[in-house]
Amino acid sequence: MKMTAAALMALVSVPEALLPEGAGMHAAYLAKARMDGWTYGPTRDNTKKTKPNIISFALLKPTVKASNVGPFLSVFGYVLEQVTELGIETLEALKAFVQGLLDDQGNVPNPVLGERTWKVWCEYARAAEPNHPDLVENWLDLSADSRSYDASLNGVAAKKLIEWIEEQMAIDAVNANS
Repeated sequence: MKMTAAALMALVSVPEALLPEGAGMHAAYLAKARMDGWTYGPTRDNTKKTKPNIISFALLKPTVKASNVGPFLSVFGYVLEQVTELGIETLEALKAFVQGLLDDQGNVPNPVLGERTWKVWCEYARAAEPNHPDLVENWLDLSADSRSYDASLNGVAAKKLIEWIEEQMAIDAVNANS
């Protein structure tokens, strides 16, 4: 029996299951932050370019770890809603839908998803970094760079979802032949 799109989305949308992906997201964040000149500091200081989360994922507070899962929750939640709304049943159709979210650079420029990812992140950031400059009133008030960064994070999540869909399709093919 083949797995349905809804069944796969229900399995991959569990926050605890996504923590390893959050670790990868944090590693990419660290690399970018270091390239931009940021270093560890006990508090955020935009002038000195210090942040408290320039540390290993393992050492982060649970709320900050959870914020690294935000793009996955955002994209996967959106896709799960679309599976229901559009009646997507097969993994092949699910893969095509998710591929359609990606642009030529592998980002998801969808403003609905960008705002959704930002809102999920804000829930965690308000507690961890209440003075963060991206804690603005409206997603459209973010800088173009911040919105572009959200699109790239959503792209990472969409590509991971495609990878998992392809893995399940391969498993289903093996099961069908046994």
